[in-house]
Amino acid sequence: MQVVAEAGKSALGSETRILGPLARIRLRLTVQDGERESLVQAIKGVKSVQEVRWV
Repeated sequence: MQVVAEAGKSALGSETRILGPLARIRLRLTVQDGERESLVQAIKGVKSVQEVRWV
């Protein structure tokens, strides 16, 4: 998978950094109660995702 993105912050507060063949993507999301774990599991289900952290 090739990630094509522009580094920097958008109006939505997301940021992408290309790290060689990897990309670190930081998202600022607003979710309802109980959706956090479902969202984390869905992202972890993507084959190429190596790590998911919620801060």
